[in-house]
Amino acid sequence: MVSIETIKETLFNILFPQICLSCKEVLQETFEKETLICKPCFDQIHFIQTKTHIQDNISLIALSSYKNSVIRSLIHNLKYQKLTTVMIPIEKLLDDFLKTPLGLELQYYDTIVPIPLHPKRENERGFNQAKLISDTLASKIGLPITDCMKRVINTHHQTNLKNHSKRVENVSGAFEVKDGYSIKDLNILLVDDVY
Repeated sequence: MVSIETIKETLFNILFPQICLSCKEVLQETFEKETLICKPCFDQIHFIQTKTHIQDNISLIALSSYKNSVIRSLIHNLKYQKLTTVMIPIEKLLDDFLKTPLGLELQYYDTIVPIPLHPKRENERGFNQAKLISDTLASKIGLPITDCMKRVINTHHQTNLKNHSKRVENVSGAFEVKDGYSIKDLNILLVDDVY
């Protein structure tokens, strides 16, 4: 005999099937239901395995490219649809990335610093996506988070700026180190959702 709970769950899944956070297809496999992203979308995400040296002692490490439609969809859903459940597939991606040679290097930093939002934007959104990603990353590699930065200028959205120099100009002077914090001689891992 089938239990009432099984019938309820079956009915619920028929009426409200779980869908992929990227392509919106119905999720079928256990892996898909656990990560909230379908296997074909997940398989489209490729890790970047090279550092970009920006200047002396400053390197850029990116998990993947924002040009990837699945990554773009996940970040868009997190930031603009406020779907914090997107952190479930992001956590799985971080797990996998941390097993790569470049991912293994992240444990050698002294602290994680999430890129702050301007207080007005964070109040509108209800959270800072870089902080959510930082919290997840910190729990996985055992580094402390240092909340030492503040955003002093409410800049334009970076997504509207297609050219790198305009993006740099947009955030120039937008950040300060908070009073009372010393970051001298620390090897800092700055975390943001998009570069």
